[in-house]
Amino acid sequence: MRRAFRFPAGRSRGDLILLSCLVAIAMAGPGCSRPRTQADLVILNGAEPESLDPAIATGQPDHRIVQALFEGLTRFHPQTAKPEPGLAERWEVLDGGLTYVFHLRTNAVWSTGEPVTADDFVYSWRRLADPKTGADYSGNLYFVKNAEAINTGALTNLAALGAR
Repeated sequence: MRRAFRFPAGRSRGDLILLSCLVAIAMAGPGCSRPRTQADLVILNGAEPESLDPAIATGQPDHRIVQALFEGLTRFHPQTAKPEPGLAERWEVLDGGLTYVFHLRTNAVWSTGEPVTADDFVYSWRRLADPKTGADYSGNLYFVKNAEAINTGALTNLAALGAR
């Protein structure tokens, strides 16, 4: 037995078509809105990072994010790979290349608004050299006076690191 669809009293087929169109427009409307502003940081990383601690980050997924979060004294120019100012606005090379003096930007601040200081860099370099940190890339600091001796345990005084 076949039942015929009957429109509610006082409604026509045109009313049903109009209602269907309005529902379709309402459902499609949000997809037609203007594009939103892009996010400030988009990283297509693949794998999850193991650490965002710059001293112990080891994998490429870690370093992509760490590089976006933390600025160094210098950075590489994207086309020439030559060093350019980062948190240091300029630097001097003295004593035939044995001493580097970095002059920090006066507007460099942490997310709290506190100024970034030379002590912040000294702390992080000492932490990187400290064997207790267990940094896989502590060897990158071996060009600094006493870094290798501290990292291998031959020296235990972190203040002996050639950074001040």
